[in-house]
Amino acid sequence: MVKVEKDLFVSVEYTGTLKNGDVFDTSQGRQPLEIQMDAGRLIKCFLLI
Repeated sequence: MVKVEKDLFVSVEYTGTLKNGDVFDTSQGRQPLEIQMDAGRLIKCFLLI
């Protein structure tokens, strides 16, 4: 894993799933989500693995 510095932008490919395994959102087939690090704009559960 690479540590990213504050204020840099990163691209994230993701798939959001419910506890039962159903997919509710994904970047598959679309542009990855672009995030500015440490900007406080992500929901907390996005960071859970």
